Amino acid sequence: MSASFVYQLPIGRGQALNIENSLLNAVAGGWGVSGIFSTRSGQPFNATASGDIANVGAANGIRPNRSCNNPYASGGGRAYLNVSCFSTPAAFNFGTEGRNDLRSAHVTNMDFALDKSFPLPITRETSLQFRVDFFNLFNEAPLGIPDAGVNDTTFGQISTTATTEREIQFALKVYF
Repeated sequence: MSASFVYQLPIGRGQALNIENSLLNAVAGGWGVSGIFSTRSGQPFNATASGDIANVGAANGIRPNRSCNNPYASGGGRAYLNVSCFSTPAAFNFGTEGRNDLRSAHVTNMDFALDKSFPLPITRETSLQFRVDFFNLFNEAPLGIPDAGVNDTTFGQISTTATTEREIQFALKVYF
């Protein structure tokens, strides 16, 4: 789901909160806010057992055997998958895990912007806009996909995030 908004604050000359003082109007008038909120369920993935175990030319490995209904680790931390639920299949056999039957953690993000417009004395439509953008406003670090290689020493552990940390961007735009 994604939702966005754009709102011009009703402050300044000719607005709901009318400011007649030119200096005060230049400081307090012409502000706007905008944002984008997004949330999504986790990304589907499946574990893999490295090597051509089934002898079918699978260069990237095959899916492993899965022996429990709830393959997710309890207790949090870096361990996301219960590694005891997965095993390498016997030679010349395929694993029992389904395709993309695992999901990473959900991701929620909020981007926000604050802008101020200054009219320029060139034409009526010409203005200069100062803008500050906050990407990942709340600086959340949603977890990425865990290591899905059954034969890896870090199998089931998460070492990445799904988004970048907060970024702040300043910009000047000329509208004409």
